[in-house]
Amino acid sequence: MTSQQYFLASDENNSSQTEEESERSQSRISELLSNTPFATLFTVFLCTVVFVLQSVTILPTATLCAYNVVYLGEWYRLLSSGLSHADIVHLAMNMMSAAALGAKVERTVGSLALSAAVAWSLVLTSCVHVAFSALASVVLRSEAPMYACSLGFSAVLFHLATLEANVDVRPTRAVFGMSVPTRFYPHALLLVIQIFFPHVSFLGHLSGIVVGYMHFYGFLCPVLPSRNFLLRLEESRAILFCTRNPHCKYIPVPESSMLVERKCDCQISENCTCAFVYILRDICGGIFLYLRRRMGQEFEDANDLDGTVVV
Repeated sequence: MTSQQYFLASDENNSSQTEEESERSQSRISELLSNTPFATLFTVFLCTVVFVLQSVTILPTATLCAYNVVYLGEWYRLLSSGLSHADIVHLAMNMMSAAALGAKVERTVGSLALSAAVAWSLVLTSCVHVAFSALASVVLRSEAPMYACSLGFSAVLFHLATLEANVDVRPTRAVFGMSVPTRFYPHALLLVIQIFFPHVSFLGHLSGIVVGYMHFYGFLCPVLPSRNFLLRLEESRAILFCTRNPHCKYIPVPESSMLVERKCDCQISENCTCAFVYILRDICGGIFLYLRRRMGQEFEDANDLDGTVVV
């Protein structure tokens, strides 16, 4: 065999191996999509569409910045930041995690319940993140936490991971080769990710864990739809196409689940829930008022020194 024939044969082998790998990857993707329930698949699709629109500058990329939310009134960042991603790698990692976690939770609570949980989680995790940023600014006596920016679906993923870990029957889970109790899996994952990726948002991931525990222990019952409402919604014409179409992989509202039973066993009365909300509101209001006065005083001092007017 001549050298030319050898190189031609090696090129053919490399091309055949590349084709086989591409076919395997396509089959894995198609298998993943076919086994992914409706609400999880729609969430992945929505985040991907938002990323594409932001990549072609049709939609602006809005990060979550506590200063912009509190002082500039840019409340849309509470929702838009969770749907935005920095790059394709960030999007791919979050969507793969969403496909795995979302499918597990969706098969437990149903498609409608997961959709409502994700919708509320996008807003609530951002609100808790802003509150944590304000609290850190007061404790550390620094404005840096208020100006820190974050984006991505990770907070919602930690919310879902907390729910999934609390209903998992396995006693232990593996985190990068380390065995930890299943209930503490989100906390261990939070620390490990922060160690290996120190530039990720620690407060954002922690906010997802907090909202996850609020959901699991019933604090979100006043805002989440009841089971009777979900059953009536399933019978409505608005989503009849999804519920009756087998290709949608719709998961109906279950008669019972570990998450629902656990929530019912740990019901918190409406008065206690309202009191908790009011206390949290007053604490956040006091922190924000303190920061407004402090930053306003700094601006006044700067104007007196520089002789300029801040508009």
